[in-house]
Amino acid sequence: MTARDPWVELPARIVGPSLTAAGLAAWALSKNDRAEEAAATTELQDALEDALRSGTVGDIRVSRETVEHAASLWDTAATLLGDWSRSADGDHDASREAARLRARAASLRQALHAD
Repeated sequence: MTARDPWVELPARIVGPSLTAAGLAAWALSKNDRAEEAAATTELQDALEDALRSGTVGDIRVSRETVEHAASLWDTAATLLGDWSRSADGDHDASREAARLRARAASLRQALHAD
C-alpha cells in the first residue's frame, strides 16, 4: 500500500464552477443555521482564489484534505437545498441548485481519485 499524495490537481475546467459552488454551499449552510460549516466552505474557495491571483493558469494544486472537506460540505448543502425544495412544494430553483452542488462535489471526488 502506498501513501496517498497530500495534494490534488484540480483541472482548470472545474476551477470556476468550484468557486461558485463554494459560495452557493456557504449560502445554503448559513441559511440553515450552520454557520461553522458555512465558514469552512471558504477554505477551498480561498485556495483557488489565491492560486488565480498569483497567476496560476491551468490545473490548480490544493491539499487533499481541503478538497475532501469541500466535497462533504457541498453534499450537505445539496441535501439541505433538496429538503427545502421538497418542503416548499417543489421549489425548482432549490432543486436545480442542489443538483448543481452534487455535480460539483462529484467533480471534486473525481479529481481526488484521478491519482
